[in-house]
Amino acid sequence: MGTMDRMRIPARILGPASVLVCGIVAAGCLRPGGGGSASVRIVRVPSGGAVPDAVLDPGGVIHAVYVRANNVWYAGSPDGGRTWGIPFRVNAEPGGVDEPGMFRGPSVSLGRAGRLHLVWYPLRRDRPASEWGVRYAHVDRGATGWSRAVSLSRDPADGIAVAASMDGQVVVSWVDEKGLRMARSADGGDTFAAAESVADADPVRTCVSRGRFLPGGRFLLLYRDRRTAARRESVIRWEPGLAAPGRSELSGRPWPEDACPTTGGWLSVVPGPSSAPAAVAAWETGEEITWAGLDARGRLAGPGEVRTAAAGGRWPVVVANATGEVCVSWKESAALLWQVFDWAGRPQGPPRSQASLSPHGHTAVVLADGTFLLIDAG
Repeated sequence: MGTMDRMRIPARILGPASVLVCGIVAAGCLRPGGGGSASVRIVRVPSGGAVPDAVLDPGGVIHAVYVRANNVWYAGSPDGGRTWGIPFRVNAEPGGVDEPGMFRGPSVSLGRAGRLHLVWYPLRRDRPASEWGVRYAHVDRGATGWSRAVSLSRDPADGIAVAASMDGQVVVSWVDEKGLRMARSADGGDTFAAAESVADADPVRTCVSRGRFLPGGRFLLLYRDRRTAARRESVIRWEPGLAAPGRSELSGRPWPEDACPTTGGWLSVVPGPSSAPAAVAAWETGEEITWAGLDARGRLAGPGEVRTAAAGGRWPVVVANATGEVCVSWKESAALLWQVFDWAGRPQGPPRSQASLSPHGHTAVVLADGTFLLIDAG
């Protein structure tokens, strides 16, 4: 696909104010049964959008990215997803993005000084192999255009994700024939070191990788390991400065598949007091969806692995708020389901569901008031 010319996007889209052009798409505010206090709201990205990802900035603006018609699009919402600003295509060359599906969509992260970092799949089998791999671009708060897209790999990749820290670290992760791979930047994404393989990791090649920086500089990277027949969901941990990695296994139940199952997984940082788990993770094992709190070293914390009521669940997402509530959501065919738990792993009611426009992945953010906002296809 080559490099990307700068595309003009109004600065107001990236700030607290926005021109609102889409109708209200919220599906309502729902409270779980059983006395839970958390509220869950479901919204959709602009029409035609699929496999979205999103982040919430300190000003309360939601920054969403998604795929539509083989292009990556960005849209912002200053009001909790009730309305969206004018969508803007990120990739300069039309049709340069792979068809979305399952967990395969763009990934976005918020870094230093409000810079948004974005990666996506450019792989198109009808295009030269030199245009396959991982594409990265960023945009600064108040800027009038995205940076030029850069290629971080030349090989077909899966499980692409990006994570950024407030001190300018950026890590792009993916899985390819060479293993679990990373490209690192220490200058806020202006430059990247050559891609490297992660030692002590043998990933299932059709599964998600997802990294997150914790407060204090530790970095966690979620993936599914295939070194044994158990195929266990695992986390690699780096200390501040991305040195001295260590590995922890999360899933207690093995998944002895001879083939490489295409599965989803999620990793989120927990806001709030230091007594809470540092992160929450969710993953698939067969048709089960489970989640767990993690300490700052990537090890199981609290009640350990907690099973949801999913039956045939796919593409799990998990987020937690500062008051000790955890929302796990997933897809079952063309339905979006969710269930809220407390830190002890106790469900705060049965799962709820709503019809979805897509059987593929979705995303979630936690609003300032603790509301869980599930963001689905439009």
